[in-house]
Amino acid sequence: GKGGKTTTTTKAKGQPKLLLGPSSSSAVPGGGGGLEEDDDDAEADATASSSSSRKKKTKEGSPFASSTYFSSSSERGGGVTQRQKRGSAMPWIFSRALTNTWRSVGTLQIRASAGTALFISILFWRGQDTQRRGMLLLGAYFLSAIFMGVFTINATITLVPSEVPTLRREYYNGLYSVTEYLAARLAVAGMLQTAAVLAYTVVFFPLIHRGGYGGDGEGEFLRAYLALLLLGLFANFLGVFIGSVAPNQTVATLAVAPTVVPPMMCAGYFFHKNDLTKNIQHLIYPFWYVSYLRYTFYILVVNEFRGGSFEVCDGEDYCPFNNYVTHPEDGVQHDVIAKDYLAIPQGTVLPYFYFVLLGFVGAMLALLAFAIKFITLAND
Repeated sequence: GKGGKTTTTTKAKGQPKLLLGPSSSSAVPGGGGGLEEDDDDAEADATASSSSSRKKKTKEGSPFASSTYFSSSSERGGGVTQRQKRGSAMPWIFSRALTNTWRSVGTLQIRASAGTALFISILFWRGQDTQRRGMLLLGAYFLSAIFMGVFTINATITLVPSEVPTLRREYYNGLYSVTEYLAARLAVAGMLQTAAVLAYTVVFFPLIHRGGYGGDGEGEFLRAYLALLLLGLFANFLGVFIGSVAPNQTVATLAVAPTVVPPMMCAGYFFHKNDLTKNIQHLIYPFWYVSYLRYTFYILVVNEFRGGSFEVCDGEDYCPFNNYVTHPEDGVQHDVIAKDYLAIPQGTVLPYFYFVLLGFVGAMLALLAFAIKFITLAND
């Protein structure tokens, strides 16, 4: 500038500013940086305002925004109001439960089901319809029930322990209720077990069943699938229940054995209830009636051996069922295995045992709801 004057030139709003001259302190009375300092203050205010706006928007719109941890049930009232304002939390609870389950055990459970079914099928490959093979089929169906029950329990015991910190925080912040959480878990469990049991049955049944998919009647495949599906759902909820009441994952893992060994021993494969003749053995009766594996195993056995007859066994081969008929030379019917050898009440197995398994699923779901609300979510 001429004559020692200072010239200050600024561009339009939002464009870089230029300061010309030896000093900018005379541009505004009092000095102190002039327009440059004022613009810096304005930019800082704008940034703070934008950040506050974003925080406010996140707090109002995101279910994950609240970080306050309510420590008592009396402080949940506001949380319930927040949940009601946000609407149903089911979509994002279901999405997260599905993602977490699929990444942790989903693909493993489906692949393990198909692989185990193939292994058992190769071991007990469908062959001649002899009494020896009938005994082998009993072992194959027993192993199917054991696998679908025990493996599913082990696969799901870690789901809740891994979610406890997030579950407690979000529940006490009123983001969702126990009912919504369980509904999402139920939907995910149903999808996972449907896929896993289907992968198992599609491989196992046609290679083991005497008539492939057809058999001697209609619906054998669907009956076997439904029995294993109900068992899988019950085992899924049982595993989640164990994980909910156990203080840590180590204890949850150790608690699996007491919940599966008694039902496995009382599944009807090793002995029948009538074999318990000693008075002390009557203590086993409760385990016999609550063995979820026995109901599934009996359905599979009756479904397999409902009609037809074995090849004539002349005594040179292994003929365990000849003792149950008067004239074994005329052939032995398949239903001897269920009716006489295992003493299964065939008239009550189909369809009533399906309702028993359905009752097990409902009872375990109720226990799971109680455990999560009053044990997992209990205040410290």
